[in-house]
Amino acid sequence: MTERTIVFATDLTGAVDSGLALATRLAADHAATLVLLHVLPLQDSSGEAMLHEVVQLREGDAERKLRALIPPDPSVPYRHVTEVGQPEKVIIEVAKREKAYLLVMEERPRRWFKGAIRSLPARILGHAPCPVVVYRPGSELKPKSEVSTKRQETPLHQVEVLDLLTGLLEARVEALVTWMDQRQEAVARIADSARDSVASILRAPSIIDHRSPVGRIHRRLTLQLDEHQRALGAIGVALSWEQRVLFQQGGSALDEEVRAGLRAKITDEGRAISLPLDGDADCSPPNGLVMLVGARIEVPGPIPALLVFTLDARRDFLHILAQPGPTPSCETYAFDRNGMMLSNSRFPAELRAMGLLPLEPGAQAPLRLRVSAPTVEANGRGDDAQPLTRMAADATLGNDGADWRGYADYRGVEVVGAWKWIPRYEFGVAAEMDRAPSE
Repeated sequence: MTERTIVFATDLTGAVDSGLALATRLAADHAATLVLLHVLPLQDSSGEAMLHEVVQLREGDAERKLRALIPPDPSVPYRHVTEVGQPEKVIIEVAKREKAYLLVMEERPRRWFKGAIRSLPARILGHAPCPVVVYRPGSELKPKSEVSTKRQETPLHQVEVLDLLTGLLEARVEALVTWMDQRQEAVARIADSARDSVASILRAPSIIDHRSPVGRIHRRLTLQLDEHQRALGAIGVALSWEQRVLFQQGGSALDEEVRAGLRAKITDEGRAISLPLDGDADCSPPNGLVMLVGARIEVPGPIPALLVFTLDARRDFLHILAQPGPTPSCETYAFDRNGMMLSNSRFPAELRAMGLLPLEPGAQAPLRLRVSAPTVEANGRGDDAQPLTRMAADATLGNDGADWRGYADYRGVEVVGAWKWIPRYEFGVAAEMDRAPSE
């Protein structure tokens, strides 16, 4: 899976904290990786001195100031990017290279580029490969020193760790299960409301005359499903009966075998929801992480019709798990029966440095990282022969548990944690934080 990216372009002056807070909120809302971009202005007229200037600029205060920028929400993954060149040209190039979902910039006329008639965001607006979110100077956030104090690790006693992690785990498991239950209930209601229309369409010939009464029913059903898709925040919907596709738009899961298995489960149980899956090229964004949720439509005859919506897994499933914890090292994540991660890691940069994730921008853990002892593989995948971590080995047996003495996590870092297996949906959730040296 490749994450969405939101690029925050800053010259490190002006309302930087306000822009960082805005970009961070957008990244959290869209389950995106935040790219903090600073362009060191360098003109072509520098000639042969350009190389020397590049070295000086990259080693100067600007680079240190950029590295000091940290998103106020610790659940948001981020990267610092420093480029050299003409800001207008470079920002557009970076937005294209990163496949940016949004570009965030401050509206500040004639401060970015000396002599410019229009502001830099105004000049970029018509050429950027994505929407440009422009903000204006306003009230500043609290000083960085206050923010940093809140984000520091605070030594906790064992009882406090127990209370924090178990409480966090229970709350997020409840939120996930409630959301999954609600999605299934919503789709079941939609399926029930569509029953009469679907039955009428199935009684008609396979080729429908859109001027006929059945044609009008088909158009009305299409309109209703389109509205329901928007209301659910889905990125695709399909209505089918046997091999006949009655309506389809948007994307679905990439693996046909998985889709067939879900259809069989819906037929048997009436409704079902999948775990996160790789999406196909028709998803938005293409090949993103999706979940399928569907319900059976009872029609005359032994074979029901099936209604399946495609959800963007990052909007809710990943977002619930990615919320900040009581300490910066605390994270909650989900995994399947084989120990494969189903949600993002709080530590993607570490994993990429270890060779456990691909080096491509925004690469994240879902369906790529196994919760096992860390190994370095050329293709960026963990070794399936490696044993699962202490937590994952117990959870995938169907057990709930906790370990306050400490064990190695998927990074090889000593952590304490609690875990819970959800048999109804066949996945586990862990809450872990780095073990303090004094524990």
